[in-house]
Order: sequence, then C-alpha cells, then structure tokens
Amino acid sequence: MKVHPRRLPIIVPALLGALLIGCMTVLAAPFLRNPELQEMLQSLATIDRVRVSVHRLPPELRRRQMTREAVRKQLEQSLERGGVRVVETGVAPRVELLLVVATDPDVAGALAFNVRLMVHQTVLVDRLQRRLTVPTFADFVVGIEPEAEMTATVRSSIDVLAEKLTRAIRAATAVVGRQPGNVSENVHLKP
Repeated sequence: MKVHPRRLPIIVPALLGALLIGCMTVLAAPFLRNPELQEMLQSLATIDRVRVSVHRLPPELRRRQMTREAVRKQLEQSLERGGVRVVETGVAPRVELLLVVATDPDVAGALAFNVRLMVHQTVLVDRLQRRLTVPTFADFVVGIEPEAEMTATVRSSIDVLAEKLTRAIRAATAVVGRQPGNVSENVHLKP
C-alpha cells in the first residue's frame, strides 16, 4: 500500500489515537470489577522483587543527554517507591523497558515516541509440559511531542508505567492473596 506523503501527518496521529484507545481499554481492565478481567493479571500477584533491563536508547534520546544508566536508575527508583525491590541476581521476574522514537520529515520539530514496559516470567505451559519465559504483562505510552519536551515526556512516561505496574501488582495480590504456593517467580498457566 502506497501512502501519499501529504496524508502521512494525518495517518500517524490517527494510528496513535487508535493505539491509545486500545491501550486505555487494556489498562482499565484490571481495575474493573469483572473477575475474568482480573484473572489476566493474576500472574503479577505477590511480586515483591524484580530484575530490570533497559534496551539501548535511540539516538534521538542519546543526543538529548539521556543515558541508559540514568533511565535504568529512574525505573528502579520508581519501582522501589511502589514497593517492588530491584535485585541484580537470583530468580525474579524481569521488568524490561524499551524506548522507541520516530521522526517524520513532514512534521518538523516533533518526535513520535513509544515507551514500552513488559514483565517477563517463567511459566509452565501445560500443553507443552515446559517452562517458558514469556511476557505476562505489557503496557506502553505513545505520543507525539515537540523535540524540546521529549526528554521530560519520556521520563514522565517511565514513572507512569512503573506506577501502573506496581498498582497492578497490588491489585493482583489483593485478588489472589498471599496463599501458600503463590510464589512470585513461577506462574502456572493453563492452556
């Protein structure tokens, strides 16, 4: 499919809007009173410690003096403020942060961004009788910002995502409870 260059500035915001609506629907799900929706987040119950990984930052952010180490430290501090301890070693779910930035020559002075946070855990898949490490939670913030505001927006997005994750952990723990057998590093998913 070929898109006319003049339509691109209209298509990008429309796609981002659709993603935002979908994201809001997914994000609202765990906090609704529907037990089936709450079940989707039960894998987060009782998580009290995590390991953190941050992907290499895009050049647009590195040029703005953002460093991978500073982003990692910010994410770790946000998680710890929410009651989740960050560990370097041992068995613990892995929180992964990915930052993506895109430019459009037709939209001068603005950058599109996607800040994505995922939790990877080891699960037992009954159908395969195998333990696999898979994402059990994912959330993201997308938008278009003026270049001058990109650093502040990305930093704010990291804090928002970490807070949503820690809130989801607390909500899942309230639903599942701290019963014997509920360990944070292993989740048993039925097919």
